[in-house]
Amino acid sequence: MAFLFVAVFALIRSRKWTGQLMHGFMLVPIIVSLLLTLSRGGLVLLPVVFILLLLFLKPVQQILWTLHLAIAGVLSLLITNPVTSLGLELNSAFTSSAALKGWGYLLGASACTGALSLVVQRYLAPWLSRKLGSTESRRWSGVWLPLVSVAGVAAIAFLFIGTSARNVLPANIGTRLENINFRQHSVLERFTFYKDAMKVVKDYPVLGTGGGGWASLYEHYQNNPYLSRQVHNFFLQYLIEVGIVGFLVFMGFILFIFSKYIRGYVKRENDDYNNGFFYLIIALSILVHSLLDFNLSYAFMGILVFLSLGGMAVAMESKPLRLQWKKLWVRAGYYGLLGIGTGYLLFLSLGYISSSSEAYAAKKLIQVSQSYEEIKAPLVKALKTRPNHPESATYLSLLDQKVYEQTKNEQFLDEAYAVLTLALKDEPYNKELLTQLAGYYDLKGQSDEAYHVYLDNADKFMWDINWYDQLISRASLLGLQAYAKQDESGQQKYFDSALAVYKHITDGIEYLKSLPPEQLQGREFFVISTTALNAGRIQHMTGDEEAALTTIKQGFINGYEDLTDAGRLWTTEWYSAVIGRSQELGAAALKRAQEAYSLGNNDLGDQETLGKNRYFKTGLDAYAHAAADRDAQQQGVTVTPELLLNTGKIQYMSQDMQAAEATLKQGLSEDYSNPINRELARWVLAVQQRMQSAQDQAVYQKLIAADSEEAAKINEVAGMPL
Repeated sequence: MAFLFVAVFALIRSRKWTGQLMHGFMLVPIIVSLLLTLSRGGLVLLPVVFILLLLFLKPVQQILWTLHLAIAGVLSLLITNPVTSLGLELNSAFTSSAALKGWGYLLGASACTGALSLVVQRYLAPWLSRKLGSTESRRWSGVWLPLVSVAGVAAIAFLFIGTSARNVLPANIGTRLENINFRQHSVLERFTFYKDAMKVVKDYPVLGTGGGGWASLYEHYQNNPYLSRQVHNFFLQYLIEVGIVGFLVFMGFILFIFSKYIRGYVKRENDDYNNGFFYLIIALSILVHSLLDFNLSYAFMGILVFLSLGGMAVAMESKPLRLQWKKLWVRAGYYGLLGIGTGYLLFLSLGYISSSSEAYAAKKLIQVSQSYEEIKAPLVKALKTRPNHPESATYLSLLDQKVYEQTKNEQFLDEAYAVLTLALKDEPYNKELLTQLAGYYDLKGQSDEAYHVYLDNADKFMWDINWYDQLISRASLLGLQAYAKQDESGQQKYFDSALAVYKHITDGIEYLKSLPPEQLQGREFFVISTTALNAGRIQHMTGDEEAALTTIKQGFINGYEDLTDAGRLWTTEWYSAVIGRSQELGAAALKRAQEAYSLGNNDLGDQETLGKNRYFKTGLDAYAHAAADRDAQQQGVTVTPELLLNTGKIQYMSQDMQAAEATLKQGLSEDYSNPINRELARWVLAVQQRMQSAQDQAVYQKLIAADSEEAAKINEVAGMPL
């Protein structure tokens, strides 16, 4: 947008025909690129900025601006449809003829615009100056065309939004224009962002949250489970980060520059202000666009704005400072403080950049290296510079926990805990750090502390269904442990906690139904299978069978639908069926994820990986319930070899090899004529081969004696890509 208006300004200001031709030539590529971004915010605010800029111009310049933009706009619209079609064609399959045709449209329209702009400047501009020059001195002469432009913009908007005239545009652009209304999802979502942003301001009014406050805190304040690390309004986001004090300082500086410049511009007697007007165009365009977007979150945009403000300041009236600098100590003190402050900020910035670079290097090494020391080295450097760097702390904690699982050396766990607690002092809302802390407690065998990490921080992630699922799962399993110990108060505490969280989920689901139908919900928020299993089990144990059945039916979807028969629930056969189905569905999701990653489709791969994890967790939690019922002698539940086999497979495919080996061995018997037992033995041996541990020769010999083809099957399982 800024470059479009700068090009028009340069075109009209240029005195040479080559400059006029060049600037006119560039109008079409800029307009086409603006249209192809499909930015509704840009399309809405473009006429706003245009009308504001017209107010600074004399009538002749206003007419010329309007005429040049009209010519370029019409020619751009004429070629946008064919250029879009050719672009889509080239995206699917490149052909030189289509590429040349597309360039031909663009260059041809640009050349025509350049030629017409040259004609306008050569012949029409002097004529307009002669005819209208005498009116430019009148007081309100520069207001009439902007007022007419408002009506013109309204008419054009109605034409392209409310009538079939938009059919001259490509379908995607026409759809974007058609959807510009107050009931459109993007508008409704922005209103939601702004309301939630004001909740943050209410809690951090004076000094704000600090940099990145919205990205860290928005999940605590959000109205629905949207995913947006930007407020989509720079001024609101800045208010969140620096508070009212910082915002007033910032806005005072901006408004001072603009007001001072405008006062001088109105009083101007020569053309010197044209140079400053170039900077005004850039600053005004970016700042106005920032009302609906986050372009000032990009450093280069901020640099452009402040360079432009500096350019405006140079052009405006100024008075010499009244301060006396004759004394040497005053000058030396001033420059000394300025140098120290600048040096400190530079040192701090370089340190932050260095720590981020080291963390990025470690992230790359994790994907290719198996060396603990090699991966750890850049993380230690990053944390030395910035001890609370969240990414570095997360990676190092994860690395230490993985090494502990292999070595059982407590020093790795101690380092992980020290790194996490230090980082969480400055980043208490960082979900990854909190998840790692819960993982630390799991490895320490402190299940209650891990549960409290999820419970105490649940309000920070109000719409994260995965966080709630973990919380319910942990509360349920701890309640079962208390039940086994006949600890009624402990059982009641954990079960009440789980049911309260489950009610929060169901209430949230009902609330989301009240959102305007045009507004997108955002991230998924529904009763997933693991949640249904654990909440339903608690309801069953507390005697509410009807609620338990309703819960199971609500959450047992996406492959579990046939396992909701009331007569089968909580029996050995049902647990076995749930675990077996979870293993099948999870294995299929794992395969799809691997295929997606191999094709470079990381988004689909991540989605399938999430599904795999949910399926596997459902199976593992079902196994925990079955084992608890067996120990409590509930409903005659037993843990069968088939149930153990599928549980072990899930643990294996989850890369929990030690747990898989222990589970599979529980089901082994001496009956190698039984196919289930042979499969158990096969997976036990595959796990041992995968871990590169000593193979159980007795089991191997008996298995091979029963079926000589089992050796190849063991290798197949051991070589399974995970």
